Amino acid sequence: MQAMRLSRTAPRFFYGWVVVGVCFLTLAVTYAISHGFSVFYVAILQEFGWTRADTAAAYSLNRIVNGFTSPLGGILVDRWGPRRLIPLGALILAIGLFLTSQLQALWQYYIYYGVIVALGITCTGMIPNTTILTHWFQRWRGTAVGLSFAGVGAGMFLIVPGAQYLISNFGWRLSYIALAGLVLAVQPTLNAVFQRLRPQEKGLLPDGEATAAGQQPRPRQRRVVVVDRAWAEREWTVATALRTHRFWLLFATLVLASIATQTWMVHQVALMVDAGFDALLAASVFGLMGVFASVGKIIWGVVSDMLNREWSYTIGSAATGAGIFVLLWLTMTPESWMLLAFAALFGIGQGTIAPLFSGVSADIFQGRNFGSIWGVSFIGVGLGTALGPWLGGYSFDLTGDYQAAIWGTLVALVASVIAVWLTGPRKVRRIARAEGA
Repeated sequence: MQAMRLSRTAPRFFYGWVVVGVCFLTLAVTYAISHGFSVFYVAILQEFGWTRADTAAAYSLNRIVNGFTSPLGGILVDRWGPRRLIPLGALILAIGLFLTSQLQALWQYYIYYGVIVALGITCTGMIPNTTILTHWFQRWRGTAVGLSFAGVGAGMFLIVPGAQYLISNFGWRLSYIALAGLVLAVQPTLNAVFQRLRPQEKGLLPDGEATAAGQQPRPRQRRVVVVDRAWAEREWTVATALRTHRFWLLFATLVLASIATQTWMVHQVALMVDAGFDALLAASVFGLMGVFASVGKIIWGVVSDMLNREWSYTIGSAATGAGIFVLLWLTMTPESWMLLAFAALFGIGQGTIAPLFSGVSADIFQGRNFGSIWGVSFIGVGLGTALGPWLGGYSFDLTGDYQAAIWGTLVALVASVIAVWLTGPRKVRRIARAEGA
């Protein structure tokens, strides 16, 4: 799309915050569906009697397909823009959910949820939305991504317990149909009317800067400092990024972090039900965790802009690890207060992932091909998110409990912290206070 003539003054209200709001609502619906697998997981286990590993494999396949189609999502949002891609993705997502409501066999679950729903998530989820936000924000990138991805937690809090209520009273099939209707009601029109890929389409520049020659920009508290100019000024493509050690360290970080967190996004409700808690209570804890995750995404987005990505992820991971330790305690001596402790610690800590890793990737590979590079690196999220939940179910089937899975995810979490420090986004770009601020 040809860019409009740029505004000659910095606007009083920056349209980028409208973009953040659209991303918030889009992500709320998409990831409530993705993370809501955990409440459907229990209901489908009860109806069909499949093993936990076989049933969790539908989610694992979903994440693999989502991961390996993420490069396509990045390419399409760069070429088509979100006003075409996201409505198309919403239609695919709704069709997949409706078909899932009709399943009768395990192979159908794999096709309907594992493949079709995954394609819808690719077109409406993290890759297109973070690509949009990266174009609109530079100095406030972490904050904007954190605010947008707070929608994930809001969706978990409002939609997942609602889905559990429908499951308990009307069955899981009707609940899937209701989610399909929600997708069609929210995402297509919202994105077609209000979303834009780049600020130039509205005659603006990132962060709402003034553009006229000689015009003074608004006073600002922070500026982007380029530490490695040769790296930062390179025109990155997927091919050149793949030949760097930083890409593969980032990829490893995404795999390990996804194993550590996504295992419990799938199995936490089942673990709590096994410990003797009511399924609706467990689903409500899942929703409450979403509230804390929303808070975490905002906190870590702001902190990562003020501190750096590495320290923010390290501190957040400490909270995530503490939450996983609470799960270990819960398997041995379950008490109600532990549910709140888990929701708070794991939710706030898990909130580091969306704002930080998109920020890390943009700090390193910022440029016009960012969507494609971010899409390829996101395959790591798909692999980790597929592997963790499946291994969690497999270890339960072998041992009859989740303790081995808990220890394994803690090891993966520590390894992810080491990997993000080795990636070193602070050595390419960092945020500093502007002189005189």
